[in-house]
Amino acid sequence: VEGLFRVPGNGARQQTLKELLNSGADVNLESGDFHPNDVATLLKTFLGELPEPLLTHRHFHVHLKIADMTLFDEQGNKTTIPNKERQIEALQLLFLLLP
Repeated sequence: VEGLFRVPGNGARQQTLKELLNSGADVNLESGDFHPNDVATLLKTFLGELPEPLLTHRHFHVHLKIADMTLFDEQGNKTTIPNKERQIEALQLLFLLLP
C-alpha cells in the first residue's frame, strides 16, 4: 500500500481546490468532490512553497532535543518508548515560535 503523500492527486481537482481555498470559500472535503490524494498533494505543494520551512532551521536543534527528552520516563530512566504526552506539550510550545 502506497502512502497518502506518495500518490499524486488529480491536477485539475487540485487547482479547483486551491482556487476555492484561496478565495476563502468553505470547502466540504467530505462531499466526495475531492480525493484525499488531491488534498494531500495540495498540502505538500503548499508546504514546499513556503518561503521558510515550517520547522525552521533556527529551531532544528530544539526539535532534536525534544526527541531526546521524550525518551525518558518520569523517573528519568531512558526508554525506547517516547512519552507522547510530553512530546506533544513540548511541540505545542515550539509551534508558538513559528513565524
